[in-house]
This record gives sequence, C-alpha cells and structure tokens, in this order.
Amino acid sequence: AALGATDGLDAMVDLQLSQIDINVTATRNDGTDPNTGEAYKDAEAHVLVPVFLAGLTWKPIKYVAVGFAATDSYVGGGDYSSGESDPPPYTGNQRYAGVNTQILTIALMPAVAITPIEGFHVGGGVDYVLDDVKLLKASDPLGGEGYDFVNDEPYATDVVLEAEGKGSHIAWNAGIFVDKFKLLQVGASYSAPATFSAEG
Repeated sequence: AALGATDGLDAMVDLQLSQIDINVTATRNDGTDPNTGEAYKDAEAHVLVPVFLAGLTWKPIKYVAVGFAATDSYVGGGDYSSGESDPPPYTGNQRYAGVNTQILTIALMPAVAITPIEGFHVGGGVDYVLDDVKLLKASDPLGGEGYDFVNDEPYATDVVLEAEGKGSHIAWNAGIFVDKFKLLQVGASYSAPATFSAEG
C-alpha cells in the first residue's frame, strides 16, 4: 500500500541481520528418556541470518503505482544436537524429529497500489516463493526400538537419512497506508499463511 505514496521511479535495497532462536521440547515417552528415566533436554538452535530486500516502484499514472521486489523472506532451520563432543545426528535429543534442517527461500513479489483518496492508499501483492529444503535425520527402519541393546549400544539399527527437495509456494498480502498528515503516517498489512512445498 505504501507504494501509492511514491512518485516516478524509485529503487530500494535493504539488509537486516536477524537472530533466530528455536527451542524444541521433547514429548516422546511423556518427555522421559527410557534409557535413563530422566527428562529429555530441550533441543535448541541459534543462528544469525541475513535478510535482504531489493525492489523497484513505478507510478505510471497519478493514482496507480506498481512494484516488484525480491527477498529471502524466510531462512530457517537448525541443528538440534545436544552440543556435546559427538557429531550429529547421534547427539540429538529429538531422535525422530529433524536433527538438522535447512530452509532457504527466495520470494518474488509483484504488487500494485491505488490511491482512491488523497493521502489514503490501498494495495496488494503476490508472493511467489522458491523453496529449497534440506533434512538430515536419524531413523529406525526396522522398528527395533525397545529391543535389547546390541554390543552395549542402544538403537544399533539406526541409520542416517539425508534428503533435499526444491519446490515453490504462493501467498498473498494486502494493506492500507495513510500519509494524509505531515507528522504522522500509519499503515497496516496482512500476509496470508503459506506452506513450504518441496519434492526431491
């Protein structure tokens, strides 16, 4: 919607550094480790992620503006290992959840805004998001969990599975922007929920 407040041809580049913190609490076996009888530790991931946005806006006529932008709207995932000396996935506390997950996206966003009343703008757009999802997890393919230990090691049949998929999803957004008053500008927007979709 704020595109409606622009004039002529404008460009914008923005870069932010976001701190993402993820905490996962185990619910398997009511949160109790069957080998020790103690509560599972929470699995945590902490990562700094650069988030960029680059866009162009153009106002071909007085009351209509169009724009196009690109951004890595969501970059996430994490390594849910316990942080001890053994490498993942064997130190993970969430054994059958994703031990290591990476989600990379690039969103392409065309948008349009109109100004029905001077100082009041409404707009909407589409997010076409390219998804790249990578997963690493431990698995028990033979269903032997709960059997006797083998060579004094639990879960001896575990294997490591790696998967990668690419895909895309579409979402939409809409908003309003008011800049009628010189010292006060107010806006509100809504982005529809979307689901990551990947095959590979």
